[in-house]
Amino acid sequence: MLETLLKLLLTSGGVKNATMLNALVSMLPKPLSECNALAITTGSYINANGAASMSIPCYALCDESAISVIDGHVEVLSEGEWRYFPRPESEPSQKASV
Repeated sequence: MLETLLKLLLTSGGVKNATMLNALVSMLPKPLSECNALAITTGSYINANGAASMSIPCYALCDESAISVIDGHVEVLSEGEWRYFPRPESEPSQKASV
């Protein structure tokens, strides 16, 4: 049985530098010149304050950064600035005093 891997390269504005291009090419099943169609998805814009307030883990990336996801393994590819915002810790529950 053929094993299928999920491969994503997420950027904020397309492939902007050699680091991103090399990551993209390494994900392809054949040389880039032999590919007929290629979709480059881009992430949505959000500032660092917005990313920090998310209730799920997230990354804030500049246009010179991308995220590579291969079969669940996440790697930041950057020639610029980026920051990881882990999932916020749950707030301690407060019990009402009786």
